[in-house]
Amino acid sequence: MFSREVIIEKSNIIKPEAEDKKWSGCFVFLETYDKELFKGALSMRRNYKKNVGYLKNRQQKVWVRNTTHMGLQNTYVNSYLSQYIHEGKEYVFNEWFNDSFSTYYWVQMKLDLALKRIELGRQHLGNTPEWLSECFLMEEQVKQLDFSFSTKLKQKWKNKMKKGKPHV
Repeated sequence: MFSREVIIEKSNIIKPEAEDKKWSGCFVFLETYDKELFKGALSMRRNYKKNVGYLKNRQQKVWVRNTTHMGLQNTYVNSYLSQYIHEGKEYVFNEWFNDSFSTYYWVQMKLDLALKRIELGRQHLGNTPEWLSECFLMEEQVKQLDFSFSTKLKQKWKNKMKKGKPHV
């Protein structure tokens, strides 16, 4: 979690196709709900429904933004090794991600470390910016979400109302 500017093998870079169902999932915000987010980048979602769910296995890996808790300028991964063969001789080069977009890349991290990253970021930055708490869950992880009792109760009530049954 404290590693910065890690160099990875090019083979570890994943670039899924746009319609690749293997990469289905959804964006979520981990642990924290900061109302200030809805004054900025998320203002268009201010009146959207908010669901609260829990992932029980904190050792599973989730996708987080390629930024450390220290700020947007501090990335975990910013370069990769590329191998080229020229006239039978192998050359290894360090290639850099585009600095302007490296914070939009995603890295895998265990959920408990992602939560610790948010806590450290809140201490360092004084708030919880969107990029720090944003996470991508794969479809299987979304299916594992355990929704709070109140959310389940609200959903049950809505389902009854849709079926025309009066609530008690």
